[in-house]
Amino acid sequence: MRRSLSLLALTTALVAVYGTVMILVVRPLLRRLPAKLNETVLAGVLVLVLASSWITELLGIHALFGAFLDSTLDRVADAAL
Repeated sequence: MRRSLSLLALTTALVAVYGTVMILVVRPLLRRLPAKLNETVLAGVLVLVLASSWITELLGIHALFGAFLDSTLDRVADAAL
């Protein structure tokens, strides 16, 4: 029981770190994307979505959440422009 609680606390802390990094680091980077996408920018966004999915899958909150959060941040960055 004690081990499962410590694992839950670790997972919660890592999810909080992931969310903080996505908001404080990734979102400002997405705001700097050029208005016209070329192949390089599109490939970079795809790598970012896949990396976000992979990280959330490792955290145990599933890949779909990571891709969703990344695309949501992208839309928020677009709306801010």
